[in-house]
Amino acid sequence: RQAIELARQQKISLYLVGGTIRDLLLGREIRDYDFVIKEAATNFPNRLADLINANLFPMGKGRRKQVHRLVKENKTIDFSFMIYDDIEQDLRRRDFTINAIAYSCAEGRFFSIPRAMEDLKVGRIDLVSSQALEADPLRMLRAVRYRCTLPGFDLTERLKREIKQCKGSLVEVAPERIRAELDEIILSPSSAQGL
Repeated sequence: RQAIELARQQKISLYLVGGTIRDLLLGREIRDYDFVIKEAATNFPNRLADLINANLFPMGKGRRKQVHRLVKENKTIDFSFMIYDDIEQDLRRRDFTINAIAYSCAEGRFFSIPRAMEDLKVGRIDLVSSQALEADPLRMLRAVRYRCTLPGFDLTERLKREIKQCKGSLVEVAPERIRAELDEIILSPSSAQGL
């Protein structure tokens, strides 16, 4: 609420995106909040951290890829910058269709790529584009984690083929990121299937 109010005061376009929206629509507990903002609002995460007395951590390398993470008690709030001016175009760079959904806090409406809601409804885990695994090879393990942690969801045959073709690029990913995904897979209700 405070993030939305601060964005209104500063006339900043703020979108709740990805897994947060997916989990809300599935009736799951929200563990963290993911927002996207326009790059013109680079001071917004700092101002919000001061307002809610949260710790702020810049993550990632390079200005374009940087994520600002706010941590307060057991909640995490991530802010990333939009690459495109249009939210619908920006959603096309996300990993999976079920995460290519956004909610405009100012307009009070949802945005998504065409297949997002259908895939969410039928439990289908699929890539937004064939470049998604090239952009971040960790998404291969994330797909398996979703298979293990989202009851009734499964990977599409296309995604399975893409993972087999791209598996060698997983060595480019930082070991701590791989471990975090493996930990969630192993601790999931479907760990044997995930492994």
